[in-house]
Amino acid sequence: MYYAHDNGRFVEFVPVDSSTNCEGIVSTPYIIVNVEKHREYFQGKWNRIIDGQPVYVPPPEPTREETIEKQIAALDDEYNPQFDALTLAWATASMEGDTETANARKADKDALKLEYQQKREVILNEG
Repeated sequence: MYYAHDNGRFVEFVPVDSSTNCEGIVSTPYIIVNVEKHREYFQGKWNRIIDGQPVYVPPPEPTREETIEKQIAALDDEYNPQFDALTLAWATASMEGDTETANARKADKDALKLEYQQKREVILNEG
């Protein structure tokens, strides 16, 4: 059994024999591969067709913007639970009339916000 792949993308199960013309079934360029090459595709050993041959082309390096976006998302994931906990602690203390604890939690949140902003600036400047 053989499989048709178009430009490195597996075409939804098109079992063919080695002489089948797949014009109109798959886009070009396409190749017919045997079961072994078909398995190699799913193992990540090739992902594109170049000059009629299956080859592995590594994904492009992330852009500076993509790298920054990913780093800021990680920073947000790290800090947002802390902000949420401090906000809840502040709100609870405020509702209970515990001004001292409420002020302390607000100061903690302000310090955390400053720390977050400093780390964010490092990411933006160094990317």
